[in-house]
Amino acid sequence: MIGPDPAFVVPDIQISLAQALGLQEAIAFVVLGILCGIASWAFIRLLVVMEDGFPKLPGNAYTQNMVGMTVVGLMMVVLTRTFGHPYVDGVGYGVIQSTLDNKMTYAGLLALLFALKMLATTISLGCGASGGIFSPSLYLGATLGGAFALVVGMIFPHTALTVPSAAIVGMAAMVGAGTGGVMTAIVMVFEMTRDYAIIVPVIVGVAVAAGIRRTLIGETIYTIKLRHRGHRIPKERHINLYLVKQAQDVMERRFIVARAGTTLKEAIGAEDTDDLRAIIVEREGRIVGLIPPRSGLWVESQSNPNLLVERFVESRTVICRDVDLLSLVLARLKRHRYGAAIVFHGVDRPRVRDIVGVITKRAIADTVIDSYDD
Repeated sequence: MIGPDPAFVVPDIQISLAQALGLQEAIAFVVLGILCGIASWAFIRLLVVMEDGFPKLPGNAYTQNMVGMTVVGLMMVVLTRTFGHPYVDGVGYGVIQSTLDNKMTYAGLLALLFALKMLATTISLGCGASGGIFSPSLYLGATLGGAFALVVGMIFPHTALTVPSAAIVGMAAMVGAGTGGVMTAIVMVFEMTRDYAIIVPVIVGVAVAAGIRRTLIGETIYTIKLRHRGHRIPKERHINLYLVKQAQDVMERRFIVARAGTTLKEAIGAEDTDDLRAIIVEREGRIVGLIPPRSGLWVESQSNPNLLVERFVESRTVICRDVDLLSLVLARLKRHRYGAAIVFHGVDRPRVRDIVGVITKRAIADTVIDSYDD
């Protein structure tokens, strides 16, 4: 509704790919990523302290909110009387734009605003006031990046690192490290600035910052809240990889095909003492049903060898194609409350000759176990 213009007006940074990957600039962006990773860790830890600390204060939720908002208000009053602007109020886009416009030229002020904004945001969220995470993260990244660029400029006057470029990298790094959305941070900051020149340093800064934050604390700014409520969010990348496997990657390929009317003695050989193979019962090429492995038929065949195999066929049968994802197979097994599925090759109505395997609970368990790294 407000048009396709970017959220922030970014000056022409004039940083080429070769310059961005120069030794001094590369080291600077890596160090900035490290600082943003540490800052993200501090942001998360301070938020935990505030959210745990305010409920312990005397009074109720209203008095706790009064205390928190009073502290934030005092910050704004002191900043206004000292610098002529409250700075930490609202989402802070004005401060971000001033930093990108290279109007914030004092490293000490930017560092102070970084610390006070982190404190104001965590106090607001801790005392129960309305507030967000994304915009404050942009603010923290811009002020930290700007302060870092000014300090580097004083030490190395001829460096190509500028306040706007460092602010953009800092914004993306804080968002990516704090929220855990690394790719989201890179794409969103690019869309908000529309600056191609800085995209490579942004990727470097975000990657380093996210790695540092994960080393210091495994939780993000969002998952730490859920953890405090007793909900564990699995972070292992392999935790659900088995769900995208195909049925043919999981199925057991050894099974027995027995005709209806066959006795247990005829269907089960003496070598099947472990009773690990499923039995598929067929009649004139059509599937009658499935007898899962470990069904105790080998013992039954010793005492009652003349019983017919169809007496042991499960009434419900789940059928899937060999290219179906395991997530789909598990959904069918759960829906039908069954523990095994027949896997066939092809797209037509399956017949016995099309069967290529059987998926059992044991096969699924083996796949889950194998999906974990040593």
